[in-house]
Amino acid sequence: MSSSTPVDHAITRHLLGEPLLHFLLLGALLFALDWSLQDTQPQAEDELRAVVIDDTLRAELRERFRTSTGRAPLSAELEQMVEGWLQQEILYREGLSLGLHRSDAVIRDRLSTLVRGLTLSRAQVEAPSEAELREYFEQHRDRYRRPRRYSLEHVLVGTADEHNRAEARRLL
Repeated sequence: MSSSTPVDHAITRHLLGEPLLHFLLLGALLFALDWSLQDTQPQAEDELRAVVIDDTLRAELRERFRTSTGRAPLSAELEQMVEGWLQQEILYREGLSLGLHRSDAVIRDRLSTLVRGLTLSRAQVEAPSEAELREYFEQHRDRYRRPRRYSLEHVLVGTADEHNRAEARRLL
């Protein structure tokens, strides 16, 4: 035998109108949804983490070797380069998963330097013509004007005799 009183209805209506309760229910719903989707994520992450060594990579490594040595690599040298690249790629990905790219200032500086270099290398700026250079120079001539220079020389001449006094007058 359960009977509800008007006070119980008022409390229930008050609780259902509370934003905190709405927030908690929505959070619980999102948590449950995330938990149910976690079964499919590891497979997708494994696919993203796969390291692919294909003909394109081998061609790039061959070209690097040829550029640095002036000859094509032997098959053993190429395999050694592939192995080195693979180890470096694994360490790189592990560093990313640890968040080192976000927390290490040296890595952040290096990445920003690389991106800046890529940006500058892609920017194609035409060299100005002789006429454009002259026009710019004429408009900004005062920037290229050197201040006057003075040279001083200190000469001591004794004035004890007439010959020294004549020499002092001549130097002035």
